[in-house]
Amino acid sequence: MKKPIHDVLSGDNALAAAAVLRDPAASAFFWGFDATSSSPRGDPEPHELVLRRLCSQAEWRDLYSLWLCDGLVSLSEAVGARRADYLEIDIDTTLAGRSRVFNVDDVVDEIEREIGIRLDFPNPFPNKLGLRSKRGIIGFRAIQSVYQGWRIAQLASGKPGFSVLEIGAGLGRTTYFASLFGVTNYTIVDVPLTNAAQGYFLGRTLGEHNVRLGGEEGDQNVRIMPSTDLQALDQTYDLIVNVDSWTEMPKDVASSYWDFARKSTSQVLSINHEFNAHTVREFYKNEAGTRVTRYAYPMRRGYVEEIISFCR
Repeated sequence: MKKPIHDVLSGDNALAAAAVLRDPAASAFFWGFDATSSSPRGDPEPHELVLRRLCSQAEWRDLYSLWLCDGLVSLSEAVGARRADYLEIDIDTTLAGRSRVFNVDDVVDEIEREIGIRLDFPNPFPNKLGLRSKRGIIGFRAIQSVYQGWRIAQLASGKPGFSVLEIGAGLGRTTYFASLFGVTNYTIVDVPLTNAAQGYFLGRTLGEHNVRLGGEEGDQNVRIMPSTDLQALDQTYDLIVNVDSWTEMPKDVASSYWDFARKSTSQVLSINHEFNAHTVREFYKNEAGTRVTRYAYPMRRGYVEEIISFCR
């Protein structure tokens, strides 16, 4: 599906490559990791299929709006901006003056007051699906990434120069939001085709002077590296992050990334589902000298958030 995109980005026509990078909704470039793409065969997007399974009678865009609203409210609850909803009561009951009807901008305001920073949802691409707000178009991945950036900042605890490596970073949105929270020493390792998307998105949102791509020299804090260079990394990191990726890789590939993490950090943040053949827990459950905090991920049902610490 992505071979034509690969060929353009590997070629010598800069204008054609720029067209692919600037308008991912016109191709399958982002297929599988962001809701801004189209299939050359006209197939529905993965998130559209999920929503149609939840309710086949409703218009899927209406369901998508509700899904995003639910995610935004879940984010507000997770960071402590609003009380957690209590479902063991009559759903028509208003508790402590709270209404189930809300305005998107009001929820953004309450989140900002709690976390102490102004949120922005930059989107340098046309035809982005999401909630319209005063801070930009809010898509599903952006809502998840705000939480993940906030969580990383919690683990950083204000430590200067706190270094993060993320394995499989999607478009790089978590990198962007982590930077808003003050965590700027950030390395991404991913497959080269996705590196191209990350380089464009972060170059546009953080500024190209702040981003270093694979093979480039410099002292930029944000580094984007191909997975083929993973074993060449000999530094250690304060935190290694993996979201929605470890359990979707072939197990031997996931194991190699785990072995890298085991030797390169003292702490791992994993946010993954457990539907597929292997789980993250399998990698650590029999390892001596590990401490684990494990709980349901508050932003997406079916996902588990695990903080694994290795005793050195």
